[in-house]
Amino acid sequence: MFEKYLKIIKDRISASSDRDPQKEVILPERDWQRVIVLFIVINIFVAFLNASFFYYINNDDTFTYGGGIDASISSTSRNKIEKAILYLKEKEAKENYLLSHRPEIADPSR
Repeated sequence: MFEKYLKIIKDRISASSDRDPQKEVILPERDWQRVIVLFIVINIFVAFLNASFFYYINNDDTFTYGGGIDASISSTSRNKIEKAILYLKEKEAKENYLLSHRPEIADPSR
């Protein structure tokens, strides 16, 4: 039984070495097999990337640099936070004003 498979492999190798490209018949099954194999290989590659990314996140290696130094997050100054809060309050006041007062819009059709 094993000899049968060896003979098939030997015949394929010998057929591929002395084949005539003009006599070669291109079958659509071969194209579909290539597409399916490519799809499977890409999915395995994506699964490997996802697994490695998940592993690095679980081990907290994502934010560690080459020398083992953890990335530090710089603190935001109090003045910047107060400016942002003031801006949001002014924006909310403008929105409330527009809700209570109808804006003057020029109508070009009149």
